[in-house]
Amino acid sequence: MKFTKTAPDELSVGGLILPSEQGPRFQMLVGYCGKPAVGNELLRPLRTQLKPQVDTVKVMSHLEAQRNWFPSPPNRYFVANVFVPELSETAIAAITAATHDARGGSWC
Repeated sequence: MKFTKTAPDELSVGGLILPSEQGPRFQMLVGYCGKPAVGNELLRPLRTQLKPQVDTVKVMSHLEAQRNWFPSPPNRYFVANVFVPELSETAIAAITAATHDARGGSWC
């Protein structure tokens, strides 16, 4: 949480909880609207601490980013956003409960 609290407005961070064969997985989405070198430096703490299984962060146009975040059929899915000023214990519990209530990846 310290990371997002101190991040500049040009950096956005989102998270998805997705079903997988291994159980629910967390996917972090990041976007930075600024100089790539600055964005890479801002992400260094995340990459160091979290050691992502897959790191697909790269320089791209806004249109390309939209295509990546909202896939075309047959893998189309509904995206809902929740903006919270702080990721409290109550919010974590609600997100966890919603994740465990998802059935077979149908997310309805």
